[in-house]
Amino acid sequence: MKLGFIGCSNITKAMMRSFISHEAVETKDIIASDLDKYNLLKVKEEFGVVTTDSRKEVVNSCDIIILAERAEHYIGVAHDIRKIIRPEQVLISTAPNMPISAVEERFGDDVK
Repeated sequence: MKLGFIGCSNITKAMMRSFISHEAVETKDIIASDLDKYNLLKVKEEFGVVTTDSRKEVVNSCDIIILAERAEHYIGVAHDIRKIIRPEQVLISTAPNMPISAVEERFGDDVK
């Protein structure tokens, strides 16, 4: 299983720490993207995961995609990735105060 994070927020770091410490996912099977190069460097140094500035690379290489961007960035994220998400992939949103209906509106009803 390949796990991808779009956004390297504090929630991303907490989730990575948990997945890795509980051996749910190996570091080689995690990829994270962020537009902030400093955030990518910190995540790579702390966890030893693969990092990229490409959201599309995360989507193209992962089975589970965790969106850890703030809600105001979701329109841009959706624009970048909604057409390349495959039916077998799982999309998880960590945006607080964003109902599932809003995520479905941005990414389409078939995204699970």
